[in-house]
Amino acid sequence: MPLWYPDGNIRHSKLIHELCVFFYHIVPAYLIDFLMLIFDQQRFMVCTQKRISVGLEVLQYFTTREWWFNTNNFKDLAKKLHGADFTTFPMDLKIIKIGSYIESCMIGGKLYCLKEKLENLPKAKLQNNM
Repeated sequence: MPLWYPDGNIRHSKLIHELCVFFYHIVPAYLIDFLMLIFDQQRFMVCTQKRISVGLEVLQYFTTREWWFNTNNFKDLAKKLHGADFTTFPMDLKIIKIGSYIESCMIGGKLYCLKEKLENLPKAKLQNNM
């Protein structure tokens, strides 16, 4: 269960970013592990935080740059679809509902990337809402 939701704020200062990482990631991890030590429970937050930090460092190159892609082939593909293909694969971005699209992407990520079962989805939603 998350302590707080990710805010997605973009910080242009490396110093501010490092301070936020320290106060919002590292300090809570050590605090929770300290509490787990007091209550004689297995400690895991510092280890988990280190793994997350390594993963974020790997992604940093891609997440800190602006990326532009040529979409002409995608636009031309819509012109080549006929009849049933166009209804099966809608190419008009104006008719795609973003909310349901994002939900489908999240479910696909859970199924195919995280290898989670759909039976766990109601429990995950309940935990998220708590």
